Amino acid sequence: MTMLPTALIKSTLASNPLPIAFSETGLKAFQETAFIAAYVGQLQACR
Repeated sequence: MTMLPTALIKSTLASNPLPIAFSETGLKAFQETAFIAAYVGQLQACR
């Protein structure tokens, strides 16, 4: 497990916004944080 600092999440989302609106994922609102963390984590792993 890797901890992602809030500043890293915000800067990554600023330069690489989600390609779809979260509401279009079909996930529940409480899952948004985990979804965004996984998205950012995946982008960081690709670097």
